[in-house]
Amino acid sequence: MTYRMRNKKRRRYGKRTASVGFFAVLVVILVFILEFLGAIFSKVFIEDTFAGTPDAPTWEKVEVQQQKEMTDPAAGETKTIKSNITDTIEKKDPVFVLLPVNMPEEDQKIVFEIATEYNISYSLVMAIIGHETEFTKNARSSTGDNGYMQINDCNVEEMARRGFTDLYDTRHNVSAGCSILADLFKTYGDDEVHKVLMAYNMGSYGASKLWDQGVTSSEYSREIVAREREYSAYIDDVLMNE
Repeated sequence: MTYRMRNKKRRRYGKRTASVGFFAVLVVILVFILEFLGAIFSKVFIEDTFAGTPDAPTWEKVEVQQQKEMTDPAAGETKTIKSNITDTIEKKDPVFVLLPVNMPEEDQKIVFEIATEYNISYSLVMAIIGHETEFTKNARSSTGDNGYMQINDCNVEEMARRGFTDLYDTRHNVSAGCSILADLFKTYGDDEVHKVLMAYNMGSYGASKLWDQGVTSSEYSREIVAREREYSAYIDDVLMNE
């Protein structure tokens, strides 16, 4: 009888031990879940709170330039060229900076004033002048192009109607060029810099033949865009160090 009582007590003690062990496991699991939920809550709360503060870090969207291979049938032979998909020239608040090029300061200021008047990038206009004539004011090409921005003879009558009669005068010549560029940007869009430059160089009809074949930039347009970025970077550097 005594043996049976002890054995019974042992069985009861064993059940109690199992129950305590099971309860301990539940407690551990519950603590783990609470800690996990607490960590998630804290992260969300901290990030949301921090993001609303003036000192919160910000992400800057960076425009990535992609390139694709195209064939230029106008080259006389089949060759591969690269065409920028993102064709944009950043427009900034106009601030005059004298560029280190072979053009008098007075003429550069005139270019800046006219470009600003037509809402065209000053550095882009300077890039066109540099590429077309290397800043030779009285340049005259064998194909009948005149002055800084090489206004062709075929446009002389129209430019005269717009009031630009002396294509070897800086103000008249640059005004004529910017007037043409403004019309092209209006036609093709502010972001279509390569199209605008191609049309400026070879006329809209000649350029459209290449566009129909998938050619969206030319050596001319790419060289001017590259020069524009060089001038723009120089201006930024000067303004940053003032």
